[in-house]
Amino acid sequence: MTRHTWVRRLVTAAAVLALPLGLTVGSAVASSVARDAAHLPVHERAATQRVVLKAPGCEGCRLRVYSAVFGEDGEPDVWTSRARRVTDGRAAFSVPAGRTHGLSVSVTAPWEGQTGYVTHVAFKYRGIGAGEVVTVARARTKQRASACWAGTDARRTVLRLVTRKVTVEGVQGPTAGTLAFARVGQPAMVPLRRAHAGVLGSQDVNICGKR
Repeated sequence: MTRHTWVRRLVTAAAVLALPLGLTVGSAVASSVARDAAHLPVHERAATQRVVLKAPGCEGCRLRVYSAVFGEDGEPDVWTSRARRVTDGRAAFSVPAGRTHGLSVSVTAPWEGQTGYVTHVAFKYRGIGAGEVVTVARARTKQRASACWAGTDARRTVLRLVTRKVTVEGVQGPTAGTLAFARVGQPAMVPLRRAHAGVLGSQDVNICGKR
C-alpha cells in the first residue's frame, strides 16, 4: 500500500467515524499502520520528544496527537499516536523526533454531542501572534485558526490547553461541542482553516503546510 493510498483511507475513515464515535484520526487505522512511540524498538526510543498537554478543564477527555506533512516525494506523510485520556489534568505523548513539526491534537470530550466533526486544538488564531495569551472571550471572536503546530526541537515540551463546553450546530441541530485552543499562541503552519466562534473541527486529516 502506498502512502497516498493509506492517507486516502485515513481521511475516509476519519469522515465516517467523526459523527458520534469520538476520535477520528487513526481510530480505524492506528492498529494496522501507525505506531505509538512507546512501542518503538529500544534503540529508537531515544529519538523521541515528550509532549505534555495540560488540560485542566478537560478531565476525562481523550486526546490524540498526529503529524501530517508533505514528504520529500510530495506525498502526505502521516504519523499518529494512540489516544490518551486526560487524567489529573494532563496527558503525555512520546513523539518520534521531528514529528512535532506539523503536529495536530484532536479532542473528544465526555460532554460532546453528535457534532459531525472531530474537535481540534487551535494552536493559532488569525490576528493573535505567537506568545500572546489567548482568552476564551477573544477566541470566541475568531473565524480562522491553524490546527498545525510548527513544533519544537526540545526533548520535552509542556503545552497548556484551554477547553470549554460550548453550543455548536450539530448533525441534528444545536448540541454540546468543545472550544479548544493553546493558552498561549504558538508558532503554527498553514492552512488557517475556518473556525466557528473559535471552535475548530475537522472531518479529515489536517495536512500541514498545504495552502
